[in-house]
Amino acid sequence: MALSREEAEDLRTILTAMYGDMASDWSMNEQVLAVLNEIAERNKACSVAMDFVPRPVMGRPDLKYIRSQLKAIAQRVAKRNVFGSGTYWICSEMTKAHYKFKFVEASQLGEGW
Repeated sequence: MALSREEAEDLRTILTAMYGDMASDWSMNEQVLAVLNEIAERNKACSVAMDFVPRPVMGRPDLKYIRSQLKAIAQRVAKRNVFGSGTYWICSEMTKAHYKFKFVEASQLGEGW
């Protein structure tokens, strides 16, 4: 099913916020929407994985440091499972960079706004 004009405008607003003015020239269609869905899935998976990473430490981490991080890791995991939101900046930036060409390519497929 083709995107409505309103859906296409909303999609363009999102992509322009992510990629700047270059996205204003892209044709908004179902393929572009599918790529945005891929980004959402990848960001979520990345952020869930990042919850399990101990935070940086000065020097070499040891068992004592890892033990001190357990509570913070557990809290991050619990918070994500309860609220289901939040994306790490690094996940967003890496995913955005990885998918830029996919958006360009998808915008050239099919009809769109």
